Amino acid sequence: MMRARLVLVFLAHHLHRRLCNNRDRQQKIHCLPRPVALLIQPYVLFHSVFLFLLLESCMQMWDLMQATNWLDAENFPRWPFSRRPRMAEISRTVEVLRWMAIASPVVIVVTAVVTLRHLWLHHIVHQRAFDQDLRWYPSHSHDLAMQVATMPLIYGVFAFDCVIQTLVLMTGCAFMEGAVSDNVLEMTRHLTQERYSTNLELADLYEAWALYNFGRLCLMRIRRQIRQEIPLLRTSLASLDRLKQEDLRIFRDPERFLFRPLEVTTGIGVKIFVYTCAVKSLFALTITFLADEPFHIKLCDKAPWACQLLPHMDGAAFVTSTIAILSLIAIEHGFHEILRLQGFDPLPKFLGVKALVSVTCLQGLAMSFVQRQNLLKSDEAALCNACLLCFELLPLSLLTSRAWKPSRGDWYEADGLVGLSLGGLGVDGVDGVDGVASVPSVLPSVPSLASARIGALWRENRRGSCGHGGGRLAGEGEWAESYAVLGKEESHELV
Repeated sequence: MMRARLVLVFLAHHLHRRLCNNRDRQQKIHCLPRPVALLIQPYVLFHSVFLFLLLESCMQMWDLMQATNWLDAENFPRWPFSRRPRMAEISRTVEVLRWMAIASPVVIVVTAVVTLRHLWLHHIVHQRAFDQDLRWYPSHSHDLAMQVATMPLIYGVFAFDCVIQTLVLMTGCAFMEGAVSDNVLEMTRHLTQERYSTNLELADLYEAWALYNFGRLCLMRIRRQIRQEIPLLRTSLASLDRLKQEDLRIFRDPERFLFRPLEVTTGIGVKIFVYTCAVKSLFALTITFLADEPFHIKLCDKAPWACQLLPHMDGAAFVTSTIAILSLIAIEHGFHEILRLQGFDPLPKFLGVKALVSVTCLQGLAMSFVQRQNLLKSDEAALCNACLLCFELLPLSLLTSRAWKPSRGDWYEADGLVGLSLGGLGVDGVDGVDGVASVPSVLPSVPSLASARIGALWRENRRGSCGHGGGRLAGEGEWAESYAVLGKEESHELV
């Protein structure tokens, strides 16, 4: 199905980000006219795709409501196997679902506006003291934060399409006028359920990716703080006599013996969840993709065991999501004092990420239980689940916007000191680590004069004409800075 091919959009976006994360390319891009320079940026193109899908869904929803007199109850229960024995019971259940469905596009549009406005703030950072000539390109921390902040918009687009596809069946708009054979009825139902499940698989796939990048961001901040404190620790150890220094092992290289094992063990939980969700989603999407043109291969008929694996994969995804959340909780509680430096405020960020992962898993289990108890029929449970997801994403987008909103002199500004050599230049509040600047623990506490000098140094270091210039972008070449392999040789450059 066409919907399954949206996974290629995710892949193209990832590759586009990798290609654009280069100073020379960005300088050439920023020499183009301003609208063009902005439109070429990865997130603008990526969000434009989902904005188009949202507008298309809104138009489809409008046509559906016009054709059914605003989802009138008389047009609603035409799906034969969802009829109930008592008409009063039908009307009561359908009326609640009707108003939930009518409200869902309004909620999703508001969610999209909140999310896009928030993402725009990450693109337009007027006050940052570095890379001012590359204003349309988000720095490394902004890049990771935007991948998390995009989650309500993407999940909302897929959840809203689930609402529409279920309504198309329940109102009978999926069929042509006249008699409908049982075969056509069942085939239409099957195709709609496939699209419904494909939407949720794609949403879960991006959710896992966002969780992965959130873990990367947290560990990156911890590593920066450790690397800032290493020079002070080395200075303190230098005052000890030689015999005592030889007895020390862990504190002679705390990053290697303390942080890297912590990074690997913490990353295991998140990585397992990401890999499990990726395998589950790609496996389900492959089954759907093969059933469509030009293959027409029904894998479930030829190899029944393939479809029998899907429920087990769902269970594995639930277990691994629990492990991932526990790993994030361990980071939050263990490094709360470090993470909260520079106004990072980890609690609302953790809540936003953990909430959607928990809600999607628990809500799916709850809907399965309700359906087994015959409290809701299959299509009613599917519609209720999709509508609830739409409603839950609005407060999540508001929480995400508040938690990740950039402001002047906040923790995002620490990107400007990454990879910039300030050794011997006498900048207040900045210590060198092997010729590479370390990140101050509290950036807003740096004196204004020192901040101005840092900005001047950045401008001098990054100065160049269109297509020419030295130095790296903030975060350039640092795609594997987190979840490092234990024992891997790494440079002393800051992440």
